Amino acid sequence: MTAAALNSHPLEAGVSTWESLLNCLNTKMWDQLDPVQVRDLLARLGQITSRLAAHRMAAAKVLEAAQTAKNAGAASTGTLIANDGDGDRGEGERLIRTAKKIERETTRTEQALASGEISVKQADVIASAMSNLPGDVTAEQRDLAERQMLKAAERLSLKDLRRRADRITDAYKREPDVDEDENTLLEQREARAREKTALRMWDNNDGTHSGQFTLPDAQAAMLKTALDALAAPHQKIGTVDAATGERNEVGFGQSYPQRLGLAFASLCELLPADQLPSNGGVSATVTVNLDYETLVGGVRAAGLSNGTRLSASEARRLACSAQIIPA
Repeated sequence: MTAAALNSHPLEAGVSTWESLLNCLNTKMWDQLDPVQVRDLLARLGQITSRLAAHRMAAAKVLEAAQTAKNAGAASTGTLIANDGDGDRGEGERLIRTAKKIERETTRTEQALASGEISVKQADVIASAMSNLPGDVTAEQRDLAERQMLKAAERLSLKDLRRRADRITDAYKREPDVDEDENTLLEQREARAREKTALRMWDNNDGTHSGQFTLPDAQAAMLKTALDALAAPHQKIGTVDAATGERNEVGFGQSYPQRLGLAFASLCELLPADQLPSNGGVSATVTVNLDYETLVGGVRAAGLSNGTRLSASEARRLACSAQIIPA
């Protein structure tokens, strides 16, 4: 540590020390360690990350209280944090919201985060649970509930911790009210999930499309179940032999994500087009356009109704899957 650091505020000296330490390390050093050591250090890094997050929240609250963003001409403290960091305004806003909620709703959670006992996401779940407690609970009951949630965070996954949070009112309401309260919370969560639901796709211009999606839990479970069934090792997925009509073993032995991708492609082909709603009066069916000679064995390319070009063999495979030609 430098002499200047020793004469500065402890936080300024600490940040300078962290920067100096990181400057002495590089990511290639991890290759020199035994996996057992790596696992231990990775867990400790997770705790350090949580502790640093607590300091970031504390700093963000100071900026918010001082109206620093307004004085700097920024739209909000989240925007100011983004401008000074990675440019992610959404992340900056979430940092502020989480910091305020933890401060407003809890008394022990911020210290648990600063000590590395819980993660930021766990702290957010606990603060949300505390905000959903009935208004007539006593201070002692709130403290007990928070301690119970902090204890649960030590052993539960994040998903199970959220479930525990949904039932935290058990100790304060009669059974009928508990069920009603949980149902209300679930309805609110489902409404938020529908608002966040989205799907984006883009053309990679190499014969593939990529995308990302956000689904509510129920529909995600349905999709995951269908894909797992199609991607199971004993299933023949991928393509259909145009001559025999049987699916071959394309995808067998590949990685799980690859098999899921092939399963998703197969699922798209299995959609019952005659049961889908029309689009502007037009049936939701993709048409394969090719002449008869190509269908029965030619090599000329075919095309889909949206302009996508297909090889003759792929067009025949689709025709076979649709039982247009005898297997």
